[in-house]
Amino acid sequence: MKRGISIILIIVLIGGMGAFFWRKHSANKAASSTPARPRNMTITVHKGSLEETISGSGYVKPIEENSLSFASRGATGGEIESISVQEGDRVEQGQILAEIDSDDERLDYLSSKNNYEQTLISGSKTEIEEARLKLEIAKKALEGTKLKAPFTGIITEVAVEEGDYVESNDTVVQVIDNSAYEVEIDVDESESRQLKLGQKVRITMEALPEEELTGEVVDISAVAQEDSGVVTVPVTILIKDEIEFIKSNFSAEVEIIVSEINNKLMIPLTAIYNKQDQTKAVKLVNGKEVSVEIKTGVTSGAYVVVKEGLVEGDEILINTHNYGASDTEESSQGGFGGPFPGGMGRGPR
Repeated sequence: MKRGISIILIIVLIGGMGAFFWRKHSANKAASSTPARPRNMTITVHKGSLEETISGSGYVKPIEENSLSFASRGATGGEIESISVQEGDRVEQGQILAEIDSDDERLDYLSSKNNYEQTLISGSKTEIEEARLKLEIAKKALEGTKLKAPFTGIITEVAVEEGDYVESNDTVVQVIDNSAYEVEIDVDESESRQLKLGQKVRITMEALPEEELTGEVVDISAVAQEDSGVVTVPVTILIKDEIEFIKSNFSAEVEIIVSEINNKLMIPLTAIYNKQDQTKAVKLVNGKEVSVEIKTGVTSGAYVVVKEGLVEGDEILINTHNYGASDTEESSQGGFGGPFPGGMGRGPR
C-alpha cells in the first residue's frame, strides 16, 4: 500500500514540475514574440541646422614646392663653387642658394660689354642693336650661374656638395613655400556636381587630434581621372588656419560643406521606420505610443529633416526599429525606411 502511495506522489510531482516548466516556456515565448522597446527613450522634436557634406581624405602639401636646377637659370651646368644654405634654412625670394664656376660666362659678358660700348661710338643702328642683344644674352648667362630662391620658403633638401659637377637639369636644392598648406582629395564623379569654388571645409589630422581646422575649396580639376574603373575629380582645399606644427605629407580627413539647412524640424534616423511603404515615427499621445506617417527630406546620415507629420514640441521614441522588424519584408531595410537624399554630414546644431 505504501509503495502505491509513493508511486502516486512521484507521478503528481512530475506532473506539477512539467506544468511549471510549460507555463514558464509559454511565458518566455510570448515575451520574445512581443517587440522589446527601451522605455523612456524619447526626445522632443525641435528645429535645428543640418549640413550636407562630401567627405574625403588626402595628404597635406605646401602651396608651392620646387626642385631647383641651374637649367631654370639658363645655365648649362658646371662645378659647384659654393652652397650658401642647408636643409631647414628659411630663405627669402631672390636669395642666392648656390653658385657654379662662372669664369667662361664672366669673360663672355665682359667681352660683350666692351663690344657694345665701342659699337655705340662708331657702329650703325643695326650693329648697335646686335651688340646690345649679345650683351643681354651674356648677362643672363652670367646671372644663371647663381641659383636663387624663386619665393620665400624653407629648404627641404640640398642634393649636392661644393666641388660636385652638375648637369643643367640636375636638382641642386628643393624649396617649399610654407606660408600656407593645402590638401588634395579625390571626389567621386557622382558627387562632383555639388562642388563649388569657395565652399567651406572642415579638416582634421591625426597629427593634430585636438584641433579642427578650417579650409576652402580653391580648385576643382577640369579633368576627371580614372583608376581601376573608378572615376573621380581632384579637388584642392586651402587650409586657412595658421598652424605652427604642420608638415608636408601629414594625412588629413576633410568634410566639404556643400549645403546648409537652417531652422528646420529634424529627428534622428533611428526614430523612423518603414511599414507598408510608409515612413513612420512613434509619437507619445497622453502617454500612449501612436504611429504616425511622416514625410522626410535631406539627411545628414544621422539626422533627417521632417517635412510633414510632426510639429515642434512633439515627443517621440528614438528607437523604433522593432516596429519595422514586426514585418519581415520591412525588417530587411533596417527599419530606416530606405535611402534618403543627401550625403553624409553632421546633424542639428
